[in-house]
Amino acid sequence: MSTQYVSYLRVSRKKQGRSGLGLAAQRDYVSYFSKIDGAEIVKEFVEVEGGGDVTKRPVLKDAIKMCCDLKCFLIVAKVDRLSRSTPDGLAILEELNGRLICCDIPGGPVDEFMLTMYLAFAARELLLIRLRTKAALKAKRDSGFKLGKPENLNLNHRAKGSDQAAKKTNEFRTDRKLTSMVESCVRDGMDYDQLAQELNSHGFLTYRQRPYNYYSAMRLVKATIKN
Repeated sequence: MSTQYVSYLRVSRKKQGRSGLGLAAQRDYVSYFSKIDGAEIVKEFVEVEGGGDVTKRPVLKDAIKMCCDLKCFLIVAKVDRLSRSTPDGLAILEELNGRLICCDIPGGPVDEFMLTMYLAFAARELLLIRLRTKAALKAKRDSGFKLGKPENLNLNHRAKGSDQAAKKTNEFRTDRKLTSMVESCVRDGMDYDQLAQELNSHGFLTYRQRPYNYYSAMRLVKATIKN
């Protein structure tokens, strides 16, 4: 029997879906290293939540519980997808009884020493990101650039734009062929990435004439179920 992995993927905001470590990239990392290890991924857990407070991530809790129940390994693409907090990361490692794989940490299952070191690197990386962002914003302000939303875009203009967008979206989603496919895929238990791939393979596009991705598929499902 092959080694079993449970994969955990996380993005903290919508923009990360289009960044270098979006869901697709994380999935590629996990798949690559799982094949090298000759392991089987028994389930994938996906969460859209910030990494600051582990207690606010119910999907991670479910993934850890499954690992404990099945006595299998939790695999993440990068240690900061799990946590940037050393106490939280070590607590998770203890809960998993050492059954943790981080694709960016070489050598197979991580030990306490290696995890502590990489969590420290992740925390420092976050600090540097915040400092760079703060410096960039200060430079913008010092150069006379006004941050925030344009003042000439008043509430009436915003409301009008939102109403028009909502109208277009609702008209688009009345396509019975589209909604039937969405309902069928949901019944089959597809996740949002799988649904997006299915819609794209059948030539469906969003109302903005773009291919579907995780987030547009999620919005479509919520609108379809709501309607």
